[in-house]
Amino acid sequence: MTLADYNELNVHLYKEKLGEFVAMQENMEPVTFPSVGVFPTNGTVFLAPTVTDALLKFHHSYHDYFNNFHDNPNSYYVPGKWVPHCTIVNRLHTNQFLSVMEYIYEKFDFAIASIEKLKLIKVDYENGSAISSSILAEYNVKRMETSR
Repeated sequence: MTLADYNELNVHLYKEKLGEFVAMQENMEPVTFPSVGVFPTNGTVFLAPTVTDALLKFHHSYHDYFNNFHDNPNSYYVPGKWVPHCTIVNRLHTNQFLSVMEYIYEKFDFAIASIEKLKLIKVDYENGSAISSSILAEYNVKRMETSR
């Protein structure tokens, strides 16, 4: 799940702060994904989590802690606009989208997941489309065990 995005970022300072933020976190509760959602304008299908108080609190605490880095008030990831999700696939054409939805209809079962890591990922764009990405930092998060 993406927590935030930035136009410009002091990567060195952010990585230090991210390490501090992760160290302050208590055990993260498991996240349940009982449904599937879509962003139809770009052919995206995603797992949609149950939006719990704990998940919202985590998101808000992240944004409070990294307030000095916010440079995009129109971001879809700021509190009040955030639609938590885990992307399965994107940029589907209509026939692909329909095939994916048929598969989901027949096979979908809810999932329970743990938030295990926070990562800083740089995405490279060309002509408005993501063409590559790289992990710039990665930190393990304390978590509760999941069971189903």
